[in-house]
Amino acid sequence: PLAMEDQLTSRTLALARLVYLCVSDASLGRLARHRLTAALLPLASGSAAGADMAVEPPFGALLQTLVSAGVPQSWVGEYARQLRELVAGDPSPDDIWSIVYDLYSLTLPEAEPGAPAAPPAPPRVARSSAFGLFARRARVSFDLAPFEALCSLTSRMKQWLANEATTQPPPAVPQHTEHGAAAAGRAAAAAAA
Repeated sequence: PLAMEDQLTSRTLALARLVYLCVSDASLGRLARHRLTAALLPLASGSAAGADMAVEPPFGALLQTLVSAGVPQSWVGEYARQLRELVAGDPSPDDIWSIVYDLYSLTLPEAEPGAPAAPPAPPRVARSSAFGLFARRARVSFDLAPFEALCSLTSRMKQWLANEATTQPPPAVPQHTEHGAAAAGRAAAAAAA
């Protein structure tokens, strides 16, 4: 059996998709990519990936982390939509495989089609980097998971993503302006009341 920290979870798969998009999404601007990377590094490292947590934090908490880090809310909303779309309908272990393999493929050298004897281009993510280690760990966890566990995970992930009470990203409030700081203070006071 897999140790708890080596099991795939809904949060691990959501992070896998985020890391993949962070590296490969051409529409993500330089500043947004930097902010997303800064938010993802601690989440994709060690126990923060969520596999060893007794209760998975809600999807909304992950979205809130991204918005709080300064990732554009429109991009975060599109990410959430795409992730829900991946497991829409009757999800199967193939849906999980597509998430895991997309991420893992970033650690593989890019082969140039039709280029005989030319060395392949370097991978987009170094295998020994934080993202590379996360990708390889997710791949091993997938490979070692029994089929029944993958089937169960697809159902749990669909429920985790569909829980509307926890999946709506909060409105972005700029913190660097006087108005934004005042609005954030009012929101915090209202939440405390």
